[in-house]
Amino acid sequence: MFPITSPVTSRFSFPGAWSIPALFALIVLLFAVPVQGQDAPRVGLKIRTLSAELRKQHNVAEDVKGALITAVEAGSPAQQQGLAAGDVILEVDGKPATGAKAVASAIAGASKSGKSTVSFKVMSANKERRDVTLALPQKSSGSASPLPGPK
Repeated sequence: MFPITSPVTSRFSFPGAWSIPALFALIVLLFAVPVQGQDAPRVGLKIRTLSAELRKQHNVAEDVKGALITAVEAGSPAQQQGLAAGDVILEVDGKPATGAKAVASAIAGASKSGKSTVSFKVMSANKERRDVTLALPQKSSGSASPLPGPK
């Protein structure tokens, strides 16, 4: 039995109850820990590293390495090129996609370096492999500072 104290009343205790700070900490841990997924908003993909559970759910062989596409944003470059939930990204710009983090980093790197496209080798849900090239949105050329500078 753990006591729950309050500045207004002396002591409350509930059999088997947790203290309020412990409950708050548990809630923060449960909801603040990021899910093992990466979002690549530049191309409209939501991806996750292939885990044993995802492999089983999507019937992906154990030897396949990559990132599973879990969602595709409507109207995005990814949807325009025919990518769909259940597809697996195997390579990004000719390099193996070891997981979701590697794919997201490669997309971000391509964007930062000024590339206009990023290429993927993708395996569809029916195990067909194909090459897909997605356009990356161009950065605005305006040099406006987000904060006003000295005049």
